[in-house]
Amino acid sequence: MNERRCQRIINLSVNLWVPTMRILIATDAWHPQVNGVVRTLTSLARSASSLDGEISFLTPDGFPSLGVPTYPGLRIALPNRREIARRIEAAAPEAIHIATEGPIGWAVRAYCRRRKLAFTTSYTTRFPEYVAVRTMIPASFGYALLRHFHAAASMTMVATASLRQELSERGFRKLGFWTRGVDTQLFAPDHPATLDLPRPIFMTMGRVAVEKNLEAFLALDLPGTKVIVGDGPAGCAAAITCARLGLHTILVSSGAPRSHFPESVLAGGLDLVRLLGVKNLETVCVGPTFTEVVQRDWVPDDHTAKMEWPARHVRRDYLDSLLLDRALACGISVVCGHARSVKMEDGGIFRVELAKGDITVRAQFIIDATGVAQWLRRQFKLPRQVLSASLVCRRGFARSGSSHGLAPRFYIEKDGWFWVAPTGPKTAVWTHVATARERMSRSLPDELVIEGKTEQVGRTWTLIEGVGGPNYTLTGDAGGHLDPGSGDGVTLALQSGRNAAITAARILRHPYLHRVAPAAYSEWWHHRMTTKARTMAFFYATHGLSKLMNPSAISNPR
Repeated sequence: MNERRCQRIINLSVNLWVPTMRILIATDAWHPQVNGVVRTLTSLARSASSLDGEISFLTPDGFPSLGVPTYPGLRIALPNRREIARRIEAAAPEAIHIATEGPIGWAVRAYCRRRKLAFTTSYTTRFPEYVAVRTMIPASFGYALLRHFHAAASMTMVATASLRQELSERGFRKLGFWTRGVDTQLFAPDHPATLDLPRPIFMTMGRVAVEKNLEAFLALDLPGTKVIVGDGPAGCAAAITCARLGLHTILVSSGAPRSHFPESVLAGGLDLVRLLGVKNLETVCVGPTFTEVVQRDWVPDDHTAKMEWPARHVRRDYLDSLLLDRALACGISVVCGHARSVKMEDGGIFRVELAKGDITVRAQFIIDATGVAQWLRRQFKLPRQVLSASLVCRRGFARSGSSHGLAPRFYIEKDGWFWVAPTGPKTAVWTHVATARERMSRSLPDELVIEGKTEQVGRTWTLIEGVGGPNYTLTGDAGGHLDPGSGDGVTLALQSGRNAAITAARILRHPYLHRVAPAAYSEWWHHRMTTKARTMAFFYATHGLSKLMNPSAISNPR
């Protein structure tokens, strides 16, 4: 074959080559969830262009959803048949892949079956075992259901040979491989982390869930320095900062469900989250940026001052999920459970017993971020001041019947106050604080009507003394708390978590600071809390809400 003929064949091949294949992937798992399925699909989409593929996703976005019992932060979509068909036809795919066996997956499977379209599936999650651990439904029932689901596929893709063998033994057919790889931009040996810890170092990284059996890993008698903290913004901020400072850190996560009601977080608070290395913050925000404008007529030295702050509404359950994912990425070991008791052993080492699985962990330093439970205060019998009457905070959603747009507003009533902030043109989230004896009416100001269930939690003002010690710190609500009117609680939790971690690192690296460092942390925390308490007490007094306060405690805080 001569050279000219070869060139004509090459040119013909190029002209006939179709550069892009349209692929639709249906998935029930999507942002802001943090799990292996979402990670895999996100990486696949990022790499698709270099593989001459155009990938679109059919996700839960736009469908109503329900929370999954026993699985905080996870919601399942409720798709409808017509919208599923519309989205598929709009994508005009040449190939369809179903990544999950949830409602979205079943709906797309039904669409393909009705139209005799071929599709592939993947088996990525041990769903039967997950359900068996969290409920009384046997795993055999789950595997029977999944065999039926995957039997209609042209191929069911699995990641490993061992999983293929296991599924084959359970009666699955037409199994193929979709293996995994390593992101060499993220994981590379060129710049190893500096871990000045006793060797060998054992590490597990992954999503935190009861079925992961992390307790068995942490029950091993392994050498090294350990720092025990809790979860939430304060705990995760402390854990991430500890890990960045080179401390071997264990995060004890209760796994308790977080509120799904949006909270106002100032721009400075979101900047603190970014400083911790958290990305994709837009996925946890609800509605557009708004400005909190409050007439600060309770400030003694300036009766006409106005304070304006750019803020966003943030889903706390989603934010906590991102923070926990960041903690895992920092190499922090995480265990689901509750700390039950703590004892001091010889050599200044804490012996912490967890309530789940009779696990014992030894630690040189403890950071308590257990929130209003204030676990370490109870263990050490630290003094606590009560600065207010018994207060209750209620929160919920509302819809406006007015044609006018909503704006953030603060309303004073004779027995308490309302804070209303918009989440959309006609929707808002509201907060109500009053004494525990007062009952809230179902009516809201400005033609707002309460929608759905409301949340009620106690928010009596407390201040813990001695939040810093030679081998412990209390952070966030574990060190004391006020009601939501005092300001941005998420930002304060993040600040206190970072400061608590820095205090721990200073003491562990320089033992001679075991008195100075905790004293400085305690002074900072006490100043922040008492300043906020006095400001709010003045506000309440000037608006006829003195019944909410404990005047003697406010005027003479210890």
